[in-house]
Amino acid sequence: MSTSSITPRILLVDDNPKNLQILISYLKNFQFHLDISTSGEDAFSSIATSKPDLILLDIMMPDMDGYEVCRRLKADPLTADIPIIFITALAEPENKIKGFQLGGVDYITKPFHKQEVMARIETQLTMIRQRQELLDLNIKLQSSNKMLEEANEAKDKLLTIIGHDLRGPIGNINNLLHLILENQLDGNDRNELLQETILSVQGTYFLLENLLFWAKSQRNEIEFYPEEVNLNELIVETIHSLQSTAVDKNIVVSSHLDDTDTVTGDSNMLAVVIRNLISNA
Repeated sequence: MSTSSITPRILLVDDNPKNLQILISYLKNFQFHLDISTSGEDAFSSIATSKPDLILLDIMMPDMDGYEVCRRLKADPLTADIPIIFITALAEPENKIKGFQLGGVDYITKPFHKQEVMARIETQLTMIRQRQELLDLNIKLQSSNKMLEEANEAKDKLLTIIGHDLRGPIGNINNLLHLILENQLDGNDRNELLQETILSVQGTYFLLENLLFWAKSQRNEIEFYPEEVNLNELIVETIHSLQSTAVDKNIVVSSHLDDTDTVTGDSNMLAVVIRNLISNA
């Protein structure tokens, strides 16, 4: 069926009122929208107003026969997909072959037989529904594939960032621990190295939190929890946790905010912003 309507729209094209009356009597009790045309030109006008899902098209009509109507419809990209069932009293095989060559999908012969008419119509409508379902499924698959590709790209990017950004801090922690284990240090020196190790661990932990925060943002999983945040306390705490990073980069970080300065925001998100400012300095 067309995507614009749940109820199938069928266009009947025949110059013979009696034939139209018979077809209407067959179809009127079913869930169909019926449009009627008595000539080829009239059919084009009707289609321009409301595109049908299926056309029953008489071959033998004056001025423009059904073959020509079909040829024009199939030549137009806007109407080429409409299935056409020819109506004919012509029994010769060459007439049917010509109709199929022009793009017709089936034939209904005169005189009409109700069961045959309904069976052929239902077959085409079923095929239309199946095609639409297939198109819908294909769209969903394309969307799923795109989401999967984006997820894989995000995963690869995350792994690259982890490998690049964590290598330095973890190597620093490893070196500090070896210094502590391999050297005879007095209490003050040992405590100083341990404190530096703790700061490196905290910095690495916050870096990992940043990466996980970024990964969540890529999946639109970030939740916002606004609250009153003491900005000075948050900055001092963050500076302290990233002290080893600041030392490695030879930068001095200080805060001159008033102890009572507050902002409304998500403390975790604000901490991420501050850590990123320091880490990228």
